[in-house]
Amino acid sequence: ALRLATALLQEEPGLQRALIVASEKWIHPFVRSFGQAAVFEDGAAAVLIERAGGQGWQLGEIHH
Repeated sequence: ALRLATALLQEEPGLQRALIVASEKWIHPFVRSFGQAAVFEDGAAAVLIERAGGQGWQLGEIHH
């Protein structure tokens, strides 16, 4: 999704930003724990990719 979004921003001059949204749902009977310390549950994330003023990447904000 990230490759597609950056390619769209490079090829479409009128496009200023792209939003990527992803989620996952763990369904029984799949194991949700790995070892003694980590337990994983359902999750979701989103990233807003915007056209930058220069080359490269810039990290604007992180919300969690």
